[in-house]
Amino acid sequence: MVCSTTGTPARRRMSRVAALLAAPAAAACLLAGCGAGQEAQTSSMVPPVAGNEADSRPHGQAALRNVQIRYNNPQGYPAGATAPLSLYIANNSLSKPLVLRSVAAASAKSGTRLGPVVLLGGAPDIGAGVGEPSISAPSAAAPSANPSTSGAPARLTIPPNGYAQLDADHGGYLAVRNVTEALAPGSTARVTFTFEGEDPVVMAVPFGVPLSPPPPAPVVPSVTAPE
Repeated sequence: MVCSTTGTPARRRMSRVAALLAAPAAAACLLAGCGAGQEAQTSSMVPPVAGNEADSRPHGQAALRNVQIRYNNPQGYPAGATAPLSLYIANNSLSKPLVLRSVAAASAKSGTRLGPVVLLGGAPDIGAGVGEPSISAPSAAAPSANPSTSGAPARLTIPPNGYAQLDADHGGYLAVRNVTEALAPGSTARVTFTFEGEDPVVMAVPFGVPLSPPPPAPVVPSVTAPE
């Protein structure tokens, strides 16, 4: 027997999440004056949601959205620094808590361990009932690249039909400590999320992009020697 999930609270919630994530792109389109005669231009537009997404298997209880390495600056994070992650997790079960047991990060280049993944920043933003991610722009300043605390284990429990928004602008967040290689715009990490009762979720996690372009470099006037 095939069970349809159309119209369930979890499916409706994720539809609202997808609509929210797409909203900034629609707003940008309106501000840019996108019209019926500009299909060629708008077809190449990329929404400002830079993160990856995945659902757990075999039960599909965990929905991971907008998973990315938090953007800090064009130089990124040097080897030995702490690289924060930003992501949203929804629990699609209406009756069972979703338990995140561990998170591991590896280099997308070599496959070797990238560094331990820990929970920093205090209590994470975990909610019950219908949860929707905030689409506000991240603060210009990233968390300290070398926080004094060693962090807590990357474990948390999300209530039935609940959510967790894990980024530095909303409290607790996941971070890769003492990265073994530099991470900068264009980099990708391989991150594995292990949930109780589900197969490990392995994701290619990209480096985030800024929602606004970086300031231009200062113009240095040329000096011409007198003849």
